[in-house]
Amino acid sequence: MEKNKQLVMKVLKDMGYEPELDSDQDIRLCMEMKEFYFFMPDEEEECYVNIVLPQFTGIKEGKEILALATCNIMTRDMKLLKVYVEKNHESVSASCDFIYTDEDSLKQNIVCSMEVMSNVTTLTRRKCADLENTQT
Repeated sequence: MEKNKQLVMKVLKDMGYEPELDSDQDIRLCMEMKEFYFFMPDEEEECYVNIVLPQFTGIKEGKEILALATCNIMTRDMKLLKVYVEKNHESVSASCDFIYTDEDSLKQNIVCSMEVMSNVTTLTRRKCADLENTQT
């Protein structure tokens, strides 16, 4: 296992989580009925992490434009978080990217990212409802 992946696993375990490697050897963390994935580049010297919360909500047929508008607003307003419609136009996912300098920096970034991503479902549904109400 790469050095960066080992460090992320260690930090998550130190934080009290139980991360595991999936069949693709990506780090998967189940928390509060959500599955988060942690991706790192193959280069050992690059201290970059991408955390993804895939397909956290579905898109009803005919609501694709509303979902896209909601994702654009969320991404624009939240800065740390990217919210996007999946290629199949049936679900919405979110991700956070960051660069860390050491173990403490990694932990701090994970804490901030997980806090924001834990609330993304509620925030996205509220923003979508707000947009829908302003259109009627």
